[in-house]
Amino acid sequence: NRPASKYSLADFPKVFIDKDFRRKALHFAELETVKDFWQKMAVRTSGDISLENLAPYIASKLDCFVNGGFLSQVVSRPDTTLRFDEIMDKRKILLVNLNKGLIGAQESRILGMLLMTQIFSTALGRSVLPEGKRIPCHLYVDEFQNFVSDGMADMLSEARKFGLQLTLANQTLQQLTA
Repeated sequence: NRPASKYSLADFPKVFIDKDFRRKALHFAELETVKDFWQKMAVRTSGDISLENLAPYIASKLDCFVNGGFLSQVVSRPDTTLRFDEIMDKRKILLVNLNKGLIGAQESRILGMLLMTQIFSTALGRSVLPEGKRIPCHLYVDEFQNFVSDGMADMLSEARKFGLQLTLANQTLQQLTA
């Protein structure tokens, strides 16, 4: 049995396809809603949407994240030394090269979206500090249309009040439409 902090995204497909692993992982679940979903709802659903029918499909969609390649090395680690709160609060500089030619277009997009989400989440965590104590943090994103997600509108409207200043660059407005 591993403590909850030792799980990573690489373990996620196992939750769907391995009953014993799911049972062990649920032991560490803190939210009752999570436990209820897996113990009461997911295992009792039948027919085309049963867990047995959906599990292989869902697990296959996560394959690109967890089996080989650059992205799996990043998201499969249960711990990280990259501390966004420290980077923001101590005015450190973080440069991230998401060159599609080096790591692949899909990997670049996914990693960029994960980074943007984590940075925004860290900024939201600053809400416990009085506004005057929030050290401004500047985020510069070139070709940001590659990392646009559903949460981008929230980030644009909320970031400033948490001390996150955004500079987002792209070439044309057409790049922003799906």
